[in-house]
Amino acid sequence: MNLRLLAAGVLLVGCGLDGGCGDATTSQGELTDGREAPREDAPMNESDPSDSEEDAPPSVVGFPDETTTGVAPGTILEASGSITVKTPGAVIENKEIFGVVVIEANNVTIRNSRVVRQSATDRYGISTGDSEGTRIEDVEIDGGMLGSGAGTGDIGVCCSSYVMQRANVHGFRTGAHMGSNVTIESSYFHDNLPTGTIHKVSVAAHGGSDLVVRGNHLDISAQAVSSALSFYGDFGPIVNVLVEGNLFNTSGGYCLYAGSLPDKPFPLSENVEIRNNAFGRKYNSRCGIYGPAAGYTPSAPGAVWTGNYWWDSGEEVSESEVKHDPRGR
Repeated sequence: MNLRLLAAGVLLVGCGLDGGCGDATTSQGELTDGREAPREDAPMNESDPSDSEEDAPPSVVGFPDETTTGVAPGTILEASGSITVKTPGAVIENKEIFGVVVIEANNVTIRNSRVVRQSATDRYGISTGDSEGTRIEDVEIDGGMLGSGAGTGDIGVCCSSYVMQRANVHGFRTGAHMGSNVTIESSYFHDNLPTGTIHKVSVAAHGGSDLVVRGNHLDISAQAVSSALSFYGDFGPIVNVLVEGNLFNTSGGYCLYAGSLPDKPFPLSENVEIRNNAFGRKYNSRCGIYGPAAGYTPSAPGAVWTGNYWWDSGEEVSESEVKHDPRGR
């Protein structure tokens, strides 16, 4: 049965905020670190990404790319150094930030701006720390390919309680890390840091709840890639997750790790729904080296796998093609 669909529509939500950046400073300061997972033991690719097939992939019309994400064309940006935001409800907009953004207040909005990391020692492009209600809209986050790929950190956005829409994220080891209460929509993750031995992924969670990944384009090809989207029960269980209407392509082991991995401290996910996603064959004939997805357990509480399909043919990606334990390839 042909299940090919257009990407999920963009959910537009007004932030209702106004005003400037308040007590934002250009001091670099110390970033609030999220917990970083140890080296994952999931399968990864060891090949040079230049060895990938040169055939052009099918059109990605309907999914985000550089033309539909990031700063709106014609926007005049004001240059700035690194920004630390300490005023609740502050809005940062129309900025070109040469450095990083550290958020230390609730209900902060960053929109129509570009963040260009300047140092490999900066762990995150945007750090939400313990703040709540962060919104990131129409923002480009450029990691600058500055990381060594040999250490932790090097993440575009981290960690909890944020909504990110229409973002263009590139040049990091990991595009976005999700703790809990995170929604990522209509965004484009691509061109990760190409070298280094620490696992790379477009978007990842290492334990967390209330996560939505919807209508995004996740494309990752580099050394030591784990997947395009990874849910791992490292620091807590994966609970209440919706993955819907995304396009996945990866040079790694699988395109998706769905949260139930028997070798993790929290091996069983709960209420994970995988709906209407497109699995591409840009780098591998099965999306990932070993298959489209792993870590999905049909018997897990609230597990849903439906409407997922191969991007090039529109044919269904069935549960039988998904592995529970990635070690049993």
